[in-house]
Amino acid sequence: MKKCGLILLSLALATTGLAQGNFQVLALKGSVQLDGQGLRVGTRLAPTQQLVVGQGAYLSLAHKSGKAMEIPAGTYQVQDLEQRLGRATGTTNQYARFVLNELTNPGASPEVARQRAKHMKKTGAVVRALGGSGVVYDFPLSSPVYGRWVALRWHTSQERLYPQYKVIISDLSEAVLHTQVVQLPQLMVDLEHPQLAKAQQLIFKVLPLNAQGEAIGSAEAVDGCAVQRVDPRAAARIRADLADLQDEEAATTALGQVMQASYFEEKGFYADAVYAYEKALELSGGAEQYQLLYQAFMARGGWGNGQ
Repeated sequence: MKKCGLILLSLALATTGLAQGNFQVLALKGSVQLDGQGLRVGTRLAPTQQLVVGQGAYLSLAHKSGKAMEIPAGTYQVQDLEQRLGRATGTTNQYARFVLNELTNPGASPEVARQRAKHMKKTGAVVRALGGSGVVYDFPLSSPVYGRWVALRWHTSQERLYPQYKVIISDLSEAVLHTQVVQLPQLMVDLEHPQLAKAQQLIFKVLPLNAQGEAIGSAEAVDGCAVQRVDPRAAARIRADLADLQDEEAATTALGQVMQASYFEEKGFYADAVYAYEKALELSGGAEQYQLLYQAFMARGGWGNGQ
């Protein structure tokens, strides 16, 4: 099982449309060939074909049983892959079903999600430049958070690029706990950082800096976005849910992270969903199919520009 990096998505339904073969391509990135020809999403693999996954490439497949797997670099006979599927271990199926349906649905797109979002209302779903700074957060304005990491992203409302940004992290009383200057419009925040570990609620504010390093706007005048740590009882429930959702090996894969993102979105833990999507893109090398799922998630919530 470890040789093929299995993700044991214990789906309640069988994958449809696999009459020509037992496997179908869910997502891919880089050099992947089937009998010497390139692959694309939705391609079905016949048992007699040979699959070659290049070094640094990414490939995930769905099996007709409803299970899914990631294939590391190497050469494989398709008929041999079934022996590596193993036994599904998860019991929470709705999130795996959602992910598989989204990946195999050609009509799923960020634009469809935006239309759907018009009929939905979600806490913190606000798209606007905040406090006159010209910064728009690609992040929920308020969200509970379970995990250790927060993947904070933003863009400018007028598509203007700045040389640097200053991120200010404070507690609910607005006491500044940490500041950091970054060149890119993003920051991975470790909630276990010594300066942040004791705060139950954290507020993030971003100020663009000009070429002279001066802030555009003031921290007092800029709105921020906030996360609130879950209490120990809620954290225990989430740990139990995630243990049912997938085993530890599956949780470390890109497809496993996408499934976690679906779980966190459904439960309202949008900050954790953002981080899970970011990890999925990192682990898959930026697979386009996962990028589209991420954009659709952002569009459903109405955060940032849905990208």
